[in-house]
Amino acid sequence: MRAIRHSRERSVGNSLFPAPGEAKELMLRSVLIIVGVTLCSAASIADEPEYFEGSVILETTIESFNERLPVDLLYWWYGTAESRIYKDGSFRWDIVGSEVTSVWYRREENREYWLRSCDDYLRYDSVGTPMIDIVSIELIDDTMEIAGYEAHAIELHEQWDDDEIEINRYWYVPELKVNPAWYAEYRVAGGDRIYEHIDSLVVGYELIASFRSVRKFATEIRVEPVSDEYLALPDMDTLHAPPELDEFSPPCPRPE
Repeated sequence: MRAIRHSRERSVGNSLFPAPGEAKELMLRSVLIIVGVTLCSAASIADEPEYFEGSVILETTIESFNERLPVDLLYWWYGTAESRIYKDGSFRWDIVGSEVTSVWYRREENREYWLRSCDDYLRYDSVGTPMIDIVSIELIDDTMEIAGYEAHAIELHEQWDDDEIEINRYWYVPELKVNPAWYAEYRVAGGDRIYEHIDSLVVGYELIASFRSVRKFATEIRVEPVSDEYLALPDMDTLHAPPELDEFSPPCPRPE
């Protein structure tokens, strides 16, 4: 849009002035230009999604289908509850009742750190190499309410070393956005692959396998600023696992 289509000017000394009666129109058009630029800038900013930053509290429910795997052992593997903190693609998970008590993912390093209940040091490993084979990924036509949000489902079928195919169903909230590019190089246990298909925060998880069923669902979701200090690693030694640590190091003893 041209601000002024026609104008008549007159010279007074060395200055140019609008013709009589055009000053008001010129001012109005100038205001409209400023308003238009402001609205366009606001629309451009609005196009950029506001990515989720905050915390998620989850509770875990487990069933065992194998008498040789008691439920309390499975809870020792997966924990009974979790607090997950997210900011700019990095995260920290604190796990209650599990051998692994805390996990940190540092996006700038593409490295995951974890602390076990019986260790006085952090283990770490890069997470750029896939661990398992993905058989299929499929968006599921199903919704459910989780922690006050409408969640949608995506299902991932994984195959480990044996012939068993495990079904992993992830529940995500479309209105809570994450940047899929954050996890383009994050390759741990297959769950990262869902970000090739969704751009939203995962708030629920279901694992169905031949000998166990694991369900983790959010009970509380908080959208809030996260301090960088909370995502910082604790001041302790770090060891690469493997090769600095034996891959088959003994598990931590379960509490009585």
